[in-house]
Amino acid sequence: MLGSLEPGHEVVPGVRVLSVTDGAEVVIAVTVEGAPVPLKIMAARRDDHAPHLAQSANFNLSHGDSYEELHPAARAALATLVACLRGGDTTPLGPAAFAAPSLAAPGRIFDLAAFSSCENRCLFCSNRPRGVRHVPLETIFERLADQRRQGADALGLSAMEPTLDKRLPRIVAEARRLGYRTVTLLTNGLRLDDATRAARLMGAGITRVALALHSARAETEDAICRNAHTLERKHAAIRNVLDLGVPLSVNTVMTRPGLWELTLLCQQLADLGVTRWNVFLPKPTGNCLINFDVVVPPLEALAGPLAEITRRGAAHAIDLSIVDVPACLSGECAPLERRARSVVATGAESPGRRGDIAPGEEKCFGPACDACGLRDRCDGLFAGYAGRLGCEMLRPPAG
Repeated sequence: MLGSLEPGHEVVPGVRVLSVTDGAEVVIAVTVEGAPVPLKIMAARRDDHAPHLAQSANFNLSHGDSYEELHPAARAALATLVACLRGGDTTPLGPAAFAAPSLAAPGRIFDLAAFSSCENRCLFCSNRPRGVRHVPLETIFERLADQRRQGADALGLSAMEPTLDKRLPRIVAEARRLGYRTVTLLTNGLRLDDATRAARLMGAGITRVALALHSARAETEDAICRNAHTLERKHAAIRNVLDLGVPLSVNTVMTRPGLWELTLLCQQLADLGVTRWNVFLPKPTGNCLINFDVVVPPLEALAGPLAEITRRGAAHAIDLSIVDVPACLSGECAPLERRARSVVATGAESPGRRGDIAPGEEKCFGPACDACGLRDRCDGLFAGYAGRLGCEMLRPPAG
């Protein structure tokens, strides 16, 4: 039963609960051949709504996972978990118990980009130099109500830095009053370094935090964010949010200065207690286009660092997603056991992303891509990259 599925609880030896979200999603760590591997299970959606796990007859695995391809230890862990959810029902599981993998979050997401200031000036920021216009509170409330009437039950707060807006607690409280089940705060984390302020914001009704952290060294983070003392404040923010029991993920944009620090960053996140990590290529819009040669990492060099954080992330039970990286550049061709179940998600398949394509996020393929065996699981390269760098680096992996 879900009462026993608390973070840190060991369901059976070798199966530990990492997180539970609104009763509709649980992440467990399964010991496979001596190493902890994160595995997410979600209630299968019905009529565009995800029921409580305990009320679901079928389940979805993490995007990219297939029941048939799971290690036997992972299958056994799922059987134990589902028996727990079913109140002790030990009916044997098979592939039929799992619906087709779902890439969407429960319900429909409304991304509210209505915050007009940010103390950082990140080299890759897609909102600068244009910026985001200030939106009156009354208009925000109207948008929240309108989207709720249209079926949205998950709210994302982003663009530019929501925590600088003194109205944020009222906005969050209004969203929860309207019935939004989840409120995710996308933040640079700097204002959450104060424990009292963090507690006040989380207490307003924020259910998840996605915090931006792009490197492992203070001087690199400051250079990327073009601000001072950012790393220590972000680390303090992570500790504060986790101490409050609010689920947290870290969003990392891979840059030329930060690419070679990914391995060290992975260790730092593990030491801080982070269990969810999303790693992105910068979108070729805004500041990224202005600073393209400084920002965009060498694409031919991505596979090595990504393979290493995949291995280390699995060892630390970090649920890792690698986003917007073409499969041939990301190590997608590596054996599944070597990739240790980490996810390579691209484009509209990214967690929490909707299917529409924003300007600057268009993808394309190179001449060699048609013959690639990975084509069906790849969305290609940002067209803005191809226009500057060409597509010659996109080619089917050997073997």
